[in-house]
Amino acid sequence: MDEPIVLCIETATKNCSVALYEGADCIAHRQEWAEQYSHAESLHVFIDEVLEDAGLEPEDIDLIALSDGPGSYTGLRIGAATAKGMGFALSIPVVTVSSLDVLAAEWFASEPAPGSLLLSNLDARRMEAYVTWFSASGEKLTGINPVIFDEESVQEIKEEYGSFFLAGDASEKIFLKFEGRAINTGIDYPDARYMIYAALEKYDQGEFSDLAYFEPNYIKDFQPGVPKKLI
Repeated sequence: MDEPIVLCIETATKNCSVALYEGADCIAHRQEWAEQYSHAESLHVFIDEVLEDAGLEPEDIDLIALSDGPGSYTGLRIGAATAKGMGFALSIPVVTVSSLDVLAAEWFASEPAPGSLLLSNLDARRMEAYVTWFSASGEKLTGINPVIFDEESVQEIKEEYGSFFLAGDASEKIFLKFEGRAINTGIDYPDARYMIYAALEKYDQGEFSDLAYFEPNYIKDFQPGVPKKLI
């Protein structure tokens, strides 16, 4: 049986990223960081370009993998709309992967030392962050879903954990609270290239999203107003 062609889409942050895989082999990749969220203009261009690089057509895609949050409302909506539209048009399944899992997968690829801990994080604005704790073996230490990191979380972490690594765009403000204990990996944004193993696992198990009803994992509702105190 031929390896599936997988289109991976990551739009949860300021980084718009697309990767095309044949099985576990990346055959084309595009990404661009943009302060003003130019995903609406870039995403479809990137998809066309990776297909052209690989000499493939949209009809050759077997699976779409989408990073479904948490992250930017704007970015997540654009990614979800694109994945749904292509899934319906091409009659192919869509699987979703947490954007925090994508960040962690890049850290796992560096083969961290046994016993290491990672706080995968994304900026939640209002001086908060979405976070998930991971062990070097890939175990999630805070359950399946991300949690909100805030002032109360600071004290909990100080009591429970020693030194740890940081990956994500909220790393700087978290680092300031744990200087001497937190180690920044330099991984700022999730990259579509690191979605593939989670996507293939869901593909093999038939864990497909319902194209009519699934929504990105926003974690919390949009709340305009005055920012809270810095964590």
